[in-house]
Amino acid sequence: MQDDIIHVDEDVKEAIRRLPENLYNDRVFRIKKALDLTMRQQILPKEQCMKYEENKFYLEPYLKEVIWERKEREEWAKKPCDGNVCMQLTSRFFPKLGGQLLPCTIGEYGGAA
Repeated sequence: MQDDIIHVDEDVKEAIRRLPENLYNDRVFRIKKALDLTMRQQILPKEQCMKYEENKFYLEPYLKEVIWERKEREEWAKKPCDGNVCMQLTSRFFPKLGGQLLPCTIGEYGGAA
């Protein structure tokens, strides 16, 4: 699985955090198995090796969503706040707010001070 060896940055950490429990547990098992074999200087038996056709990019949909959300937040941060109601706080990014919009002051969220 190529997603097991992807370079881990903040986006990847968040995508891994969002994985369903079964996918997360499978990932951890494969990584631990690889580390164990490395420490014992052994190679995975051929019958246990995954065929290229069986390779699944299980992390990709979660990673795409995380990257999309980060870019959207960055775009919102670039927009100036007009001082009335700051539309940057959405229920998508702050679900505990229940979709309510919060008032903000000019410049507080990336606008001109």
